[in-house]
Amino acid sequence: MASADFSYSGGPHRLQVVLLHRHGSRGPSRGALKPFQGAIVSNGPTAASEWRDDEVEQLTPLGLQQMNALGRWFDTEYFGKMQPGFLDKRAHGELRWRSSRIDRVVQSGQSFWQGFAGASPPEPNTDMPDDHDPDAYFRVYDCHVGYLAMIKELKGGTAFEAKGRQELATLDALYRKAGLDPDEYTPQEKLSNQTYFKEMLDCELYAAERTALLSALSQEDREKVEEYALWVWTQRFFQRSWAAVLGGNLLSELVSGFGKALGGSGPRFIVYSVHDYTILSLLAALGFPEYPGGVLGYGSFLLLELYSDGRVDVRLNSHPFEAADAGRPRPTLDVQFKPNPHVSLNLHVSALEAMLASITTVGTPSS
Repeated sequence: MASADFSYSGGPHRLQVVLLHRHGSRGPSRGALKPFQGAIVSNGPTAASEWRDDEVEQLTPLGLQQMNALGRWFDTEYFGKMQPGFLDKRAHGELRWRSSRIDRVVQSGQSFWQGFAGASPPEPNTDMPDDHDPDAYFRVYDCHVGYLAMIKELKGGTAFEAKGRQELATLDALYRKAGLDPDEYTPQEKLSNQTYFKEMLDCELYAAERTALLSALSQEDREKVEEYALWVWTQRFFQRSWAAVLGGNLLSELVSGFGKALGGSGPRFIVYSVHDYTILSLLAALGFPEYPGGVLGYGSFLLLELYSDGRVDVRLNSHPFEAADAGRPRPTLDVQFKPNPHVSLNLHVSALEAMLASITTVGTPSS
């Protein structure tokens, strides 16, 4: 298990640690399965038929184990290397848990707290108003009418068409290898659906005996899929005019919590159990112009550490769990702390307040 040195000698001290983690490995979404349902292959299952109905969009047993391992890592490795006495896991008010309402995310959070040994796990979202809607913080991308309309227009627009036609030969080859007829899709659809190709590949990487798409595509093909998927996600999430809609509520809550912590109140450790798109939404609110680095893997996490001088260190771990490969037939449960070099920020709370003000007062689309 990889370790990292989080200790500081003298100077400002930590006041609060905020963790946003993606859920563990899961079965594919219904949206991702849809393009592959008409696939025709010469032998064996297709990328869609290899999944049972009860596995669709559900956390896998490995996904639960990953989250338990992540909880253990934060307990023994992360907090074990901080200044003594920072966190009393049994003290009332030291811990806080916020979660998406989606089952696989709630289950991931529960497994995280089980791994965080000795803690009294808090209930999710208990300190929020009765009319609080978690979707307004964690799934804006899936429920905001204006944003969804923009995405529909974007996918059928000139940028997607131009990129799709530019990459048409490669996209057609990927479709044929997956057993699909490329002539049934527009260039825009072929490009947009690469996020589904990437999702299906990731699901297979962490699932036993699910290799239909992995077997059909070469390593070079998979790299092209990721390249296209990153392009699509950058268009969808990192248009600055939508930053407030996507991540404004969450950033506002974080800034408010940092202010309370600087004033001597609030929990020491806050865990947000969320989706990869939630993390992307927050990164958009923080001003990132494009998807930072490689695609976020299962259990990926964003870490924000608040210090007594108002400094906030922001780190992203994109791939804490290694997938199976030719030399390792089973995914590992060892947590690898490898901060994404594209996300390494040392901000001040005042800078976060300024970011929040800029995205909520300039060019904010209406709902």
